[in-house]
Amino acid sequence: MENDVYRGTERSVLFQYWEEIPKSKFLDVSKDILSSHPARASILRILKLGINDEIEDSKRHAMNASEIRKQLEENHSIELSQTNMYFHLEILDEAGLLIPVAQILQKRHYITYYGRSAQYLFVRDPVERLETLQRRFSQLFDLMEVIGASPDIDEMRTIPKEYHTLKRKQEESLGDWLVEHEDAIDQQGLDISEIFEVLKMVDSVNPEFVSLLDGVRRMLNL
Repeated sequence: MENDVYRGTERSVLFQYWEEIPKSKFLDVSKDILSSHPARASILRILKLGINDEIEDSKRHAMNASEIRKQLEENHSIELSQTNMYFHLEILDEAGLLIPVAQILQKRHYITYYGRSAQYLFVRDPVERLETLQRRFSQLFDLMEVIGASPDIDEMRTIPKEYHTLKRKQEESLGDWLVEHEDAIDQQGLDISEIFEVLKMVDSVNPEFVSLLDGVRRMLNL
């Protein structure tokens, strides 16, 4: 638990937090974090939709474990013990996908409320990190050097960094485009993360990507 998490009786923080967090965030998270158990992606969706607060008669996006557990059972047909509920919350917290918003005093006990770390979360698999790209391309370039496929191997070795920079830039542009269309996405009940994955495939034919990699392809005579 972070030291700066609010701890007291004031419930207004549960409503204010949603406007204070980033609109969108890109995170390097293994896809196994979300795919290994259906509860985790469902928890993030529940926190995105929010619930109507009976006391304040207003929607809030910060919920305690019992509230999330109830939403999982009623709307996603996922039943968890309280222990397993906290286990999944901890996994999402460690991955940076959710945060403890506040600890509110209720009947002599402090109850922790959780929320997403950003209104829109875009997950990027860490397997595509720069060091991984450099390692993979390095082996290809070593082979090219041996077979004489490239006249300027030193110049070719800059490609992984250029590709990584371009890919991150394009992903953020796609994320911005999705946030611009959030109203239509919400109205239709669409999964923004699924649309994001499709847009990445569509964007793979972006002329900048093609131009960067086409030289390597031609040198390999593929």
